[in-house]
Amino acid sequence: MLRYFTLVSLLALCRGFGSITTFPEGSVEPLPLKTNDAPKSRIVGGQTTTIANYPWAVSLQHEWEEYTYDTIHFCTGTIINKDWILATGVCALMIESENVTIRVGSDYFHEGGTVHEIEYAIFHPEFNETTQDYDLALLRLNTSLTLSNSVQAVKLPSLNQNYPEGTIFSMASWGASVFLGDMTTQLQYISLPTITTELCQTVYFDRITDRMFCSYEEYVGMCIGDTGAAAVVDGVLIGIASWDYACSSYGYPGVYANVSVMVDWITEVSSSSSPAPLFCLVAALAILLRSEA
Repeated sequence: MLRYFTLVSLLALCRGFGSITTFPEGSVEPLPLKTNDAPKSRIVGGQTTTIANYPWAVSLQHEWEEYTYDTIHFCTGTIINKDWILATGVCALMIESENVTIRVGSDYFHEGGTVHEIEYAIFHPEFNETTQDYDLALLRLNTSLTLSNSVQAVKLPSLNQNYPEGTIFSMASWGASVFLGDMTTQLQYISLPTITTELCQTVYFDRITDRMFCSYEEYVGMCIGDTGAAAVVDGVLIGIASWDYACSSYGYPGVYANVSVMVDWITEVSSSSSPAPLFCLVAALAILLRSEA
């Protein structure tokens, strides 16, 4: 049943709700890294962990009657404070059409912890659904979280904080372990090194912007359900899993929203107890106009 769900998810995610991405019409298809270009390291990925090690990780899920459990996991989110969850803009788009909830404080996406409803989403005003630039959104919860050892806010970076090539970060999520493989019900973590923008652009060309950074490790990376997962260094958030090509198949880097260059927006929105409805309307209208341009 899990494999069936993964196949169905893949079809949905290729339309925009996940880490597998399609490229704008007329653009050049990505070219994989050559073996001698790929950085080598001894880090190990895909290991089981507990939510106490990544207490900011939350599961975004919605109901599906034909699934094994009451709800299915489709994206990962990150706790910013007791009222706000950071997600990608692409994942937040699904909230408009689905009854999305989040589960916090559990090793498993289908049980344990507590479940909370989302009141509304605020997209980054420059978010571009097609290119996935500025791929951030903040989700306002209906009820505040109760913080504990298994429910904690992540630490935010300084504005424009720089992390050089080869910086090792960790990321935890409930996404699929391999392309077209089974979803993982229990939280898994991986560790990955960053690579230079120039090297990443040899694969994805000019689609990589200053609001993104890339990582690569042979056969290790994000996949279905990992979008929105926090990339952290010593407990500090440096990025959010945004997109990749074919579940980080050999030669294809993962791409992350560069949080440090957008952290001022995160702080501004999440520090407000109740943002003005006009602010939300203007942001949504700007995204709509760009998508129709």
